[in-house]
Amino acid sequence: MILRGRWGMGEENPCAYLPAETARLENMLVTDVDEEAFNLLIAQGYRHFGSHFFRPCCPACHRCLPIRIAVDGFRETRSVRKTFRRARHLSVAIQRPRPSPEAFELYRRHKTRFGPPTETENDIAAYESFVEAFFQPLPFAHVLEIRDGENLVAMAHFDGTRELLSAVYCYFDPRAARLSPGRLAIYHQIRLARENAIPYLYLGYYIQANIHMCYKGDYCPSEVLLGMSDWREFVAADGTHLVSAADLEAGFRPPGRPFPG
Repeated sequence: MILRGRWGMGEENPCAYLPAETARLENMLVTDVDEEAFNLLIAQGYRHFGSHFFRPCCPACHRCLPIRIAVDGFRETRSVRKTFRRARHLSVAIQRPRPSPEAFELYRRHKTRFGPPTETENDIAAYESFVEAFFQPLPFAHVLEIRDGENLVAMAHFDGTRELLSAVYCYFDPRAARLSPGRLAIYHQIRLARENAIPYLYLGYYIQANIHMCYKGDYCPSEVLLGMSDWREFVAADGTHLVSAADLEAGFRPPGRPFPG
């Protein structure tokens, strides 16, 4: 197993998801990682943008729950089939990540969904930050491109190994929102996992109290991580919630440093 990099605890800051809370991250700048170590990082609740891996280790709140879909149990319901039918005119391709002004413009349009731009960076600095976050040459990185003719509608960045798929980030044209491009991308990743006998699609963090993060609980069957290797069935295939309110409130409590013991 190969994992090289610098690990450390970040400073406490206001939480971007729950404004009343204080956030803190375990951070790791990874310089080299093989498939075995990468799988363990993701299974232990880490996420990443580029070479920056992180997971929450907040002082009082533990409501960011790593969540994954159990692919074999997922059923394409009438709603799922409707999403595919509505988007049947779109083309889908899986590529290696390649930065482009086209992708950057799509990313900037997508960010307007969350309010007016607040960045003070110039265009060159913003583009460099975009490339650093999404287009680092990790061996497991892929991108799912969704197009309407020649027009780029959505890009979903994800990682793929022989054991897992991990959704990193999806950005799409707000003008195509009626086609549910974010959900469509997840459904395509579920199909890809199933075709390759991959048991889990990781969706990042489920946060029940945040409007932009609670949707992840809609996909089932799913599991959430509550402690070291403590993956619990969260939502059953029939939609039944299986984790108690007390356990959800107690949340995810990482042990500190990857691969302890």
